[in-house]
Amino acid sequence: MVKWLLAGTATALVVLAAWQLDATSMRAGVLAADVRWLGVAVLLHLLIQPVGALQWRALLPAAVPITWRRVLRLFALTSVANNSASTIVGHTTGVALMAAEPGIGSRGALSLLLLDQLAVGVAKLAILLLAASRAPLPEWMYHGLLTVGGAVALLAVVATVLHRWPRLPLVGALTMVPAARLLAGVACALGIRTLEAGGIMAVQLAFGLPCTATSVVYVLAATTLASLIPVIPANLGAYEAAVFVALRQVGVAPEQAMLVAVVQHGCQLLAALTPGAVFAWMSVRRVPSSAT
Repeated sequence: MVKWLLAGTATALVVLAAWQLDATSMRAGVLAADVRWLGVAVLLHLLIQPVGALQWRALLPAAVPITWRRVLRLFALTSVANNSASTIVGHTTGVALMAAEPGIGSRGALSLLLLDQLAVGVAKLAILLLAASRAPLPEWMYHGLLTVGGAVALLAVVATVLHRWPRLPLVGALTMVPAARLLAGVACALGIRTLEAGGIMAVQLAFGLPCTATSVVYVLAATTLASLIPVIPANLGAYEAAVFVALRQVGVAPEQAMLVAVVQHGCQLLAALTPGAVFAWMSVRRVPSSAT
């Protein structure tokens, strides 16, 4: 119920802000944007796909007979579900796809989900701590930092328990991945956040904003917290609201802040949806030929 309330509030804030802004100046801002920097933003977000596939492969046991290219396809399809429906649907899709792979099964897929969320949580916590080191956090970011920190601690405890007592009923034999591979997964998660930061910087440069480390880190921290609301399809509304509030925090004018928020999310969604759509199209193309 609280998540739905937060989601509705974020969407309402975006709609209200967009209603009060000057549509003409926003349209002029889009036309004046440097498309080369926008292209860089899309490219950096596209690179998240192979790095994400590396993260998944690192968090699977080395003996599992699955290649990185196969994991890339599954990661891209999961990304489509994550960014067209809610995060809950995306996680469910990812678990189902991985569970169907030989040598993984449902337990292996659930282990991957747990370790993936642990690695992602560590990366999110690092981003929020970095933002706190740049400037005092607003109260909502501070509460988000505490929430992420608590979630990471809980996931770490669960993973440790499952690793040390593999014979536990139902959930035993999960997380049987060496510490070195878990650290590699965390490194990939941090790499993904770095690519996101690069995409944020590119969009800010495309619109001629006074791009600084603080403005990039603040926006990255805000979008990180927006992703904690898993009930909104593609995080629409929550993402834009987070970017808008973060940019206003560093002194960007309302029209520019809203414009950057919308375009930034557009670049992210384009990169997140395209590879999976291509893989799905190629699969459909192969069906008739195999039937004949």
